[in-house]
Amino acid sequence: MTTATRTFTFLKLRASVLDSWIFPRELEESDPCPFAGPLTREQVRSLEKWVALFPFAQRVGHRAFRVYTPAGERADVRLTSDGQIWASGAMRLVYGLFVQLHEVCPELVAEEPESGLFFDRAALEVEARLTPVPWRLTA
Repeated sequence: MTTATRTFTFLKLRASVLDSWIFPRELEESDPCPFAGPLTREQVRSLEKWVALFPFAQRVGHRAFRVYTPAGERADVRLTSDGQIWASGAMRLVYGLFVQLHEVCPELVAEEPESGLFFDRAALEVEARLTPVPWRLTA
């Protein structure tokens, strides 16, 4: 079974930006820098712990995880040493992971590099609901 793979970077935005932007949103040249800086080491460690606790997550390297579901969906997650989180895979898994990490770090937003759009939790939920769910016939 194949599902469309989407790639996102989870970033911290300043609180003033989170309160004033309407998501999904594209970063414009006239916008002041919205980023709150990289995640701290403590935040990375905490988020790494929560990724490891995500259902079906398996550690595949240093701060690298792979999630396989019984339905055949897959997602890869990597926490970088410079304080970024990369997630690539089935949209439902990426959204579920984002929700779990957002509970730990509410300043997180998801950026899709391919489209250049930023998503908050609500906008990413809409995106996940609009993504077709793979299905298969069982005997």
